[in-house]
Amino acid sequence: MSAAVSVTICANPTCRVAETGKCVEGLALEQCSHYGRAPTPKAGGEAKRAEGIALSPGERLTLERAPEIMRARETRVVAVIGPRDAGKTSLIAGLFGLFLDGPVGGWAFAGGGTLRAFEIACHDARAVSKRQAPHFERTPRGPAGLYQLTLSPRPGAPLVDLLIADRAGEEYLEVTDDATASKDLPELPRADVITLLVDGKRLLDVGARHNLQGDLALMLQAIHDGDALAGRQRLAVALTKHDEFDGSPHRERAERDFDEFVAKTRSQFSSSFSVIESFSLVASPDTDAARRGSGVAELLGYWMRPTGPAPVKMPARLAPSRAFGRLPPSVG
Repeated sequence: MSAAVSVTICANPTCRVAETGKCVEGLALEQCSHYGRAPTPKAGGEAKRAEGIALSPGERLTLERAPEIMRARETRVVAVIGPRDAGKTSLIAGLFGLFLDGPVGGWAFAGGGTLRAFEIACHDARAVSKRQAPHFERTPRGPAGLYQLTLSPRPGAPLVDLLIADRAGEEYLEVTDDATASKDLPELPRADVITLLVDGKRLLDVGARHNLQGDLALMLQAIHDGDALAGRQRLAVALTKHDEFDGSPHRERAERDFDEFVAKTRSQFSSSFSVIESFSLVASPDTDAARRGSGVAELLGYWMRPTGPAPVKMPARLAPSRAFGRLPPSVG
């Protein structure tokens, strides 16, 4: 297209070239195939489908799609849980943002079926959104959705899919009132790794720290009591927003609180998970003072570990009915 084109319309409905004078895709205007064209009207309220080409809409996948993907290739399933505003969307968007720059923790991006969903999650944290500070939309209530990434551990190696289940934090917190509600969270027993997010900003708050730790402990207990754990899963306890600790007078106390919470979790739930490890994250900091993505590569490495089979539970040994039979064997 000629550079002399003076119209300021674009066929891409998300482009704001009329306001900014810039292409939303970062192209020079004369190189953009959408610039200068009016948006194509939708027929009957639905987008027209290209003949002979079945294109994925790129939205989050439903949980019903998980078995299909898992049959196609090796897959890791991760459930990210935590209260509202704990940083789930920030973590998901931050991970995708790191892959845009290159491999993460030895894993290279090789595709994915939910790229549009990732882009939507990232949009309000980018300069193109024209926001004064990074922002991440909260996950709406409703059925859990899946973000999908296809990753390569090294050139020529078999690809591995990563499915990240995302659900509104309020729904995970509600199981603390009714453990049987865990049956409505089917992503939990399917997950290889359950990632519990601990909001670092609330942990620094003198008035909120105890409620936060209590809510998280009750959430894990309710999930356990509701039989939502398969016994083979690993648990990641991840401290989010660790950049908030910099310069805080409560830093040492908050870090001590987190370490104690992890220790109590290991003590109470060691039989419910095959492994429990802790992480500190700065997925998407609000300022340039902290390194973006700190700790995310380590968490991804934990997610991508192979998961072993569920442990075999031995039947309980019945005690003899007679007292003589319950005596310990003699020594010597």
